[in-house]
Amino acid sequence: KKVDFDKYAGSRAKVALKRPLDGNRRNFRGILGGLDSGCVVLETDDGESYRLPLEDIHRANLVYEWK
Repeated sequence: KKVDFDKYAGSRAKVALKRPLDGNRRNFRGILGGLDSGCVVLETDDGESYRLPLEDIHRANLVYEWK
């Protein structure tokens, strides 16, 4: 749900898109930055920041880290 992206901002997540972003990447993993103007903000493990259009998201799941 849209509200979950803001609710879980700061949490680790993996996001799969329906179609590749910029023609080359569909799967992302990183820290959720919340929802901004219809896009999910995600900072990946390699330090890149992406704005993923909400309508293009196929699946999004939290990633739990066991300690």
